[in-house]
Parts: sequence; C-alpha cells; structure tokens
Amino acid sequence: MSCVHYKFSSKLSYDTVTFSSLHIPLCDLKRQIMGREKLKAANCDLQISNAQTSEEYTDANALIPKNSSVIVRRIPAGGVKGTSKTYVVIEYTGKGTSEEFPFFLVEKVPSSLSSQQTQQSITNQWPEDFILASPSIDDSSGSISLAQLIKTANLAEADASEEDKITAMMIQSCQEYDPSNYLKKALGPPPPSYTCFRCGKPGHYRKNCPTHGDKQFESVPRIKKSTGIPMSFMVEVKDPNTKGAMLTKSGKYAIPAINAEAYARGKKEKPPFLPAEPSSSSSADPIPEELLCLICKDLMTDAAVIPCCGNSYCDECIRTALLESEEHTCPTCHQTDVSPDSLIANKFLRQVP
Repeated sequence: MSCVHYKFSSKLSYDTVTFSSLHIPLCDLKRQIMGREKLKAANCDLQISNAQTSEEYTDANALIPKNSSVIVRRIPAGGVKGTSKTYVVIEYTGKGTSEEFPFFLVEKVPSSLSSQQTQQSITNQWPEDFILASPSIDDSSGSISLAQLIKTANLAEADASEEDKITAMMIQSCQEYDPSNYLKKALGPPPPSYTCFRCGKPGHYRKNCPTHGDKQFESVPRIKKSTGIPMSFMVEVKDPNTKGAMLTKSGKYAIPAINAEAYARGKKEKPPFLPAEPSSSSSADPIPEELLCLICKDLMTDAAVIPCCGNSYCDECIRTALLESEEHTCPTCHQTDVSPDSLIANKFLRQVP
C-alpha cells in the first residue's frame, strides 16, 4: 500500500492517507482528507502544497506521488475572493486637535489611479485642511501600512499579512526599552536639606563640589549612623574621630561593644624574619637509650627483636639491613643467615607511651 503524509498548518504531527497506486490525484486526496477530518465540502475547501518545496497544487487532476509530504490549509469554499477597492488615510491638519479629528479611511479613489491622481482626487473632494497622510492601501492584498499596524493594539484581528504583524509586534515589544526612555534627566538644584558629602556645605551635589581639583583640600569624613544596632550593644565615646564611631539617635557618638574590646586589645602579630623558637622536644627530658634504635639512633617504630643477639630495632631498619647484606648478617653480633622472617615483635616496647 502506498501512502501520502499530510499535516494541517496549525498542527505539529503528520497523518497518513493510503492508496493502492503509485500516484493519487489531487481531488481524491482532498476527498480522503476531508473524510478523515470530518469536513464538509459545502463549508470549506482545502489548499494543498508540497511540504518540501512549498509548491501549491492547483490542478484538480494533478498527480501526487506516493510517500510525499503535504501541508493542508482550509480556505472558504470557492477560494479567496479579492476586491479592487483602494483606501487612503486622510489626516486633518487644521486648528482642531488630533483627538477631535482622528484619521479617516475613505473609499473614494479607484485602484487604477496613480499616486499623483490620487492626491489630486483627495484635494478636490476634501477641504485644504485635510491632506493625504499615507499612500494608497490596496485592500485586495489584505494589508494596511506598517505605521498604522504599529499603533494597532490587537494585531491578531488586524487586516495585514503575517510578516507585517510579526514586524509590528517586534517593534511594539521594543518601544518600552527604547534608549530615549532611559536618558538621564537634567538634575535641578539639590533640596535645602541636602549637604555635600565632600565639603559638608549645602547648595550643590558632591559631583559638582567646587573643591574638586584642590589637592590641599581634605574631605570631611562621613559619620555612619548606628541604625539597627541596639544601644545595649554600643559603648559611648566622646571623640567623634574615634575609630568606628557612629552617630546615635540621641546625637551622641558610640561604637559597638565588640569593636571597643577589639580596639582595646589590639592586634598581635609576630614581626617577620625572627629566628625560629626552639622546639619543645629539645627542652624536654632526653629519650632513654633503651628506646633508641641501634641503626637509625631515633625512637623505635614498631620495635622488633632479632633472635641471634636479642637486640631491638625498628622493624623497617632491621629488615632493610638484613636484606641489603649479602649473607643476611646481623648488624650487632654479625651472625650470618639471619632471616627477616625470624624477627619477633617487641610488644613491650610497642606499648610504651
């Protein structure tokens, strides 16, 4: 069985129509699609075009090959009828306001007239205060000017093409973010309660302070307010130049109690490049000789006893010494053929704290 895949322009998935030959006539394809979709031929007609090439099939006897994909659109029965009416926009330019005299759509000019003839016809029919505001708009194309479309609130019901609607929608969405809406406005004089944070004098903003460029001028330090800090956590000070001083609601100066303790204690730092202090181990009692390894002369780690002479060593030290010697010689009594496997763990020394 052969098939043709069809999809309405408003849907996402394809449906399938089956037939038994290599091609299917356009009229048969329409009849099968209308039967599957439960559409009546008296109410509407189908416009079918190729999904890959967008070529519209207009001949009723056109053969559509199998395994093709088509796009289906519903249109009024008998097709879309065009009109030959031409509309123009007339704007009033007299003494009245634009609210009193809005735009007028006038169906007075035949579509066969040129733009110059259209202007002459409008001049003869309307008073001199009315002028042609936009070029002629042919209603047969189903579109209005882009300038009018931008001012239209409901673009879905506007009589225009989809491309013009999309363009108008993009322009409308960007009007709110136009740079002209975000230009900085000129600032007037500051309010009487404002004082410059640089010199502490009223009448000008800080960026307009006359002391800018004066290298000898010392700016007035800004006093922070103790907003949000309970007075029970503050310590009152008399000098406003005290480090960390804040202005309270009562007009007095205070600093947080934690900061006051920290300032009183001060910061203690070791000066750099001082000789290292001697370690505590050197000043402590010396290590007993019984706990020292006879090979590394350090505190024994995992003490082990060699069976030949009974001396104790670090487990790693004695095993390395036996393995490195050619005849496995004991480093103390020099007995040969001492196997590393014969070493015995010294549990007493291992338990010494």
